[in-house]
Amino acid sequence: RRLRDKLLEPTRNADRTFQGFKEQYESVDMYTYVDESYTTPQNDYAPGTWRSKLARFFFFEQTWFFLIVVGFAQAVLALCIDYAHTRIHHFKKMAASTGNPVLDFISYVCVSVAFALLAYFATKHAPTSAGSGIPVVKSSLAGIRLPHYFDLRTLVAKIVGLVASFGAGLSIGKEGPYVHIAAIITYQMARLPVFARIRDNWVLRYQMMAAGCAAGVATAFGAPIGGVIFSIEVTTTFYLVKNLWKGFFCAAAATALVKILGEQGLVAFFVTKFQPLPYGLQELLLFAAMGILFGLGGVLFT
Repeated sequence: RRLRDKLLEPTRNADRTFQGFKEQYESVDMYTYVDESYTTPQNDYAPGTWRSKLARFFFFEQTWFFLIVVGFAQAVLALCIDYAHTRIHHFKKMAASTGNPVLDFISYVCVSVAFALLAYFATKHAPTSAGSGIPVVKSSLAGIRLPHYFDLRTLVAKIVGLVASFGAGLSIGKEGPYVHIAAIITYQMARLPVFARIRDNWVLRYQMMAAGCAAGVATAFGAPIGGVIFSIEVTTTFYLVKNLWKGFFCAAAATALVKILGEQGLVAFFVTKFQPLPYGLQELLLFAAMGILFGLGGVLFT
């Protein structure tokens, strides 16, 4: 018996360690959908009054108000980040415009290194803000509980690190950080008492986070439909069909605000001017034939 207990002791310790890890990062069952959309709201107003009716209306329709606020918040943050990026770029050009090539080079390098150090310290202060953020959001939407990756300190560090990385001239993109920022905004806003229906329904919270991802991609590229497709890609393990409209609504609200503020003087994202189509009919038919041929080849290959 003593020999058996001694041999089984490592296994028991491993079981206890795994149980503690499971309790800390336990996955939620994403396929157990509990829709509380028709739960009777509770308010302190007399039944039948206009205040009671307004509270009831807001309770049932607060999802759409929530999506508008998330989209607008993401658009404002994206415009602020882009504006800060533009100002830093102008500052670096001014610092490297002394007329002396050697001094200009030293000034440019020193400013870039300073911003790189700022990005490093921001990530050092909040390690949860490191990386693009898409794997974190994808894991969270798959059911893994990662609350520290969606707190306010991570949000501030993410924004500061992103702006500082742009100032340092690092080769990074906006898509991943914007998706993470939008997910943090959605997570924090869902905890407000005014959105009690979303706060008390974890399934609805995950739906709102998926819609927030669509807004993040939409503000990065100005493409609301592309944001919805990306949200489907990120949440491939669990996605409701009715979330398509929610994601598109949130992404459209964010894109609309970006376009409106861009027309008023702020920097608009990826403004393009297309020239008249330079191809003839024969070339277009050839391109279509190539697409059909390569598509059939891909089907046969898979």
